[in-house]
Amino acid sequence: MKNIVSIGVACVMTAAGLAMPATAQESGWQTYDFSIGADGKWLDADDPKGKYAVDGVYANASEGGSAMFYCVADELAVFVSTEPFDFASDMRQSTRNVTIPVRLSANDEEVNRSDWRYFPSVKLAQPGAYTAIAKLYNAVVRQDTMSISSSRFGEVEISLPPVDPTFAAFSRECGM
Repeated sequence: MKNIVSIGVACVMTAAGLAMPATAQESGWQTYDFSIGADGKWLDADDPKGKYAVDGVYANASEGGSAMFYCVADELAVFVSTEPFDFASDMRQSTRNVTIPVRLSANDEEVNRSDWRYFPSVKLAQPGAYTAIAKLYNAVVRQDTMSISSSRFGEVEISLPPVDPTFAAFSRECGM
């Protein structure tokens, strides 16, 4: 089983709103490649200061939450937005985070309860346990309806489009 990569990274929220059911975007999964500097900051993929190359895929949602899976040195990780979010244009650093208990559900049934890192200024959550990451990844394959809930942000349905060629290529590159 792969280890998760715990990198303190987050995103800027440009849209605010209440947690609502997610709707998958017609575009499905999009690629997002970048690098990470020695200080943990996200950089452009071709930035010479980049220490770690990162491959990622993301799905945006017009309502509810969405996800970005990424891979560093064949280790899978994921960020989940708790509000509508555009991963391609809204990425930025956020160092302030808190550890919170999060309940992960598939098809309205709890499948994991674990501590996640939550970046309140950008409404982004990152699971700390590989079990939660695997459940989210497998939900894409099985097309389970996923949601997360916490006292910090309530219940949020996560938009996870089905596997498409972009997601399949990412999975192969990450060794899944």
